[in-house]
Amino acid sequence: CAVAGAILTKTGRYKPLHWAGFGILAVSCGLFSTMSPSTQTVAWAWFQILAGIGIGFPLTTQLPAIQAVLPESDTAISTSTYSFIRSFGFVWGATIPSIIFTVGLMPRWGLETVRASLANGGAYSYAPQVRHLTVVWLAGLGFALFGFLLVFLERHVDMRVTLETEFGLEERPKRGDSQAQNEEAMKPS
Repeated sequence: CAVAGAILTKTGRYKPLHWAGFGILAVSCGLFSTMSPSTQTVAWAWFQILAGIGIGFPLTTQLPAIQAVLPESDTAISTSTYSFIRSFGFVWGATIPSIIFTVGLMPRWGLETVRASLANGGAYSYAPQVRHLTVVWLAGLGFALFGFLLVFLERHVDMRVTLETEFGLEERPKRGDSQAQNEEAMKPS
């Protein structure tokens, strides 16, 4: 969420943004759990907007918070590690609700019936009839509240405002330097 990035840039404080994000996400999951087939479109559209804000706040402010604690020489590795873990989290964020949804249907219809019914995206056509979808949202609520509580363990480190490293880049000789300077610069150390 660009708003969170702007607030972080202006204030340098990420913990309040993490609390707000996980709190808003928890509220939106709670609201999703109240949905029924008769829920008006405007209601679930607002629930989705809240969920987007709740997810966006932590996602856009976690990497700067991680990098605030690390030396600048670790910027590349922290960025790639964060990207990997975030992608891994997205995989589980889709898998866990699918498992909860499917397991909720099995006792009602049987394993083979569930498999046949849910094949090729068929799960969405059954969503209004299934009460177990509420369990998916309540599980999401639990994860959001867990994230909210984890923010209490997060320590604040002031964000850097200047760079003190060149990230390991070697400088090439500038144009106009004499041949001797160029040769000296190119010698291995």
